[in-house]
Amino acid sequence: MSFHDRLKYIKSRLFEKRNYLFTIILSLIVLVFLVCITASNFISNSVTEIKQKNFLYRTLYVYSNDKIDNELINNIEHVIYNVSNKYQSGFASVSKFDTDLIKGTLEVIPLIDSNDLNIINGKNITDIGQVVIPNSFYPHDLYINDNGDVKIYNDLFVDGKELIGTTFTIPSSDEFGKDIEVTVVGTYDATQINVTANTCFISINDFDSIASKYASSSKSIYEDGTIVYENIEYNDRLVRVNELENVEYVINELKNLGLTSVVMVGFDTDMINLIIIIPLMICAITMIVAINLLFNYLNKKMSYRNKNYGILKACGYSNENIIQTELTENILIFTLSYFISLSLYFIIFHIVSENYMSEYVFSNIYIQVPTVYLVLTYILFIFLVLFISVRLLRRKLNHSVQDLLKRD
Repeated sequence: MSFHDRLKYIKSRLFEKRNYLFTIILSLIVLVFLVCITASNFISNSVTEIKQKNFLYRTLYVYSNDKIDNELINNIEHVIYNVSNKYQSGFASVSKFDTDLIKGTLEVIPLIDSNDLNIINGKNITDIGQVVIPNSFYPHDLYINDNGDVKIYNDLFVDGKELIGTTFTIPSSDEFGKDIEVTVVGTYDATQINVTANTCFISINDFDSIASKYASSSKSIYEDGTIVYENIEYNDRLVRVNELENVEYVINELKNLGLTSVVMVGFDTDMINLIIIIPLMICAITMIVAINLLFNYLNKKMSYRNKNYGILKACGYSNENIIQTELTENILIFTLSYFISLSLYFIIFHIVSENYMSEYVFSNIYIQVPTVYLVLTYILFIFLVLFISVRLLRRKLNHSVQDLLKRD
C-alpha cells in the first residue's frame, strides 16, 4: 500500500462518529491522569525541597527544668550553633508598608549564620541598623477573609532591589524592648531557603533590642492591692544542625544529656504519604479504565471493519500493510486526544496556580509543569495503543478472506 493510498484510507475512516466520542472520552481520562500525576509530583517535591532548604527543619528547640550546660551542647557533633530561644523569629507590624488593602507585616529573623543567605543585590548585614529583604518582597501577611479563604495581592509584590537604601522602623515586641530603625542594604534569594516572602533578616544586636527581655511575664494583684510582677528569664535553647539527616543523631545526643528537644517545624509524615498516595491510586485506577476503554473500543472498531480487511486482503494488501495503516490511524486519534487533554490541563494549571496557590507563593513554593512526566505519559499511552492494536489486528487478520467477508 503506497503512502498516498494509506493516507486516503485513513482520511476516509478517521472522522467516523465513533472516533469523535472515543477522542473525547480518552481526552478526559488522560486529563485526570495528568492532573493526578502533577498533584502527586508537586506534593512530593515540595515536601522534599522545603525540608532540605528551610533551616527550621533542622533547628531544635531544647528545653529543661534545670540550667542548660551550653558547652556540652556545643561539643555535640553536627551542631552548627546553640543560642538562646530569645532569637526565635517574630512578627512586626511595619506602618511603612501599610496599604488601603492590607497592613504591613514582616517576619523578622536574627542573622546568626551569614551562610544562610544568597545575596543577589547589595550586600549582607555587617552592622546594626541594617536589614536584608527577599528579592521578590511581599511586606504583608496573607489575607484571610471571614470564610477562611486565603488571598495574596500579587500586585503588592515589590522588587527588593528598588528598596535598597530605604529606611523603616521595626517596633519592639513589648514594653521591655525598644524600636529600631533599619536600612535595606541588600536582597537575598528566598527560594533558596524557602522562607516566606515577607521574611527579613537583621543583626543579632538589633534583634536583642526589639525582642522582649524575658521569656514570659506575669502580673499578680493581691487583695490589699499589691501588684507583683514575675519575669521569667530565657532558659531554653535553639540548636541548629548542619544537615537534615543528622537531626535524629543530635536529638539522641541531647537526650543522653538529659535534655528534651523537638524540631522547630515538621511534617506529619503519615498524612503527607497519604496525600501523595491518593493521586497515585487515582492514576492507577485511571490507567485500568484507559486500558479497558482502549481494548473495547479498538476491538469493536476492528470487528466492524472485518469486511474492509477482507476486501483489502483480496486486493493484494498484506497483513503488515493493513496493520501499519490501522496503527497510523490509532496513533493520530490518540495524539489528537492527548493534545486536547494537554490544552485542558494547561487551562486548569493556570487557574489553580493563579487562584489557589497563595499560601505556596507566599512561602516561595511554586507549582511546576512536570514536563518529563507529560512526555512519559504520551509515550506510555502510545505504547498501550500500539500493543493492543497489534494484538487485536494479528488475531483478526489471521482469518482467511472468506471468513473476514462473512463476519459482521
